[in-house]
Amino acid sequence: MDYLNEIAPQAPPAQINKFAMIGLIIGVLVLAFGALAFLNGGQPNYTQEAQATYARIETLQAATKEHQSHLTENELSSMNATLTTSLGSMASELETTMKEAKIKTQLSGKEKEKEKAYADNLTSTLEDAYLTGTLDRVYARQMSYQLNILKSQLQKLRNASGNRKAIKDFYNTNSKTIDAATKSFNDFTSTK
Repeated sequence: MDYLNEIAPQAPPAQINKFAMIGLIIGVLVLAFGALAFLNGGQPNYTQEAQATYARIETLQAATKEHQSHLTENELSSMNATLTTSLGSMASELETTMKEAKIKTQLSGKEKEKEKAYADNLTSTLEDAYLTGTLDRVYARQMSYQLNILKSQLQKLRNASGNRKAIKDFYNTNSKTIDAATKSFNDFTSTK
């Protein structure tokens, strides 16, 4: 029996199906590219965050300017004037930083429409409060809320900026300003 096995023709070694091998290679490449796209998609985009933050600062500054003359409480009017000035400084500082990084300040496409809708909603809320005679109370509460959102955007910008010292300095300086303004508006709200 061993003799017959020895003289019998040997079976050719099993060959791998070429189509299966190509399919396996393509599958691995697609999976690798998909994983890279997923990881990069989760990373915040510095340019988009800078533009969104700049747009939000401008939206809030426009609202503070527009309603300055409608505020009746002297304390609230004074806080609002200070906030308007602070937002102007923030916008100017961020604009300079963006120009140095060769980033346009204007949003485009859907982001621009989204910010306009946000600004329109804020304006509508404040105008309704003005017409009903509750602007001071609503304004203080609304600005406190808006400043909390702005601080969150500044944090996103700082996280997306990597190791940019200018953005870290911008965040450190302006987050303190936002905290102080938020506290002022909260204190005003609690007394009214």
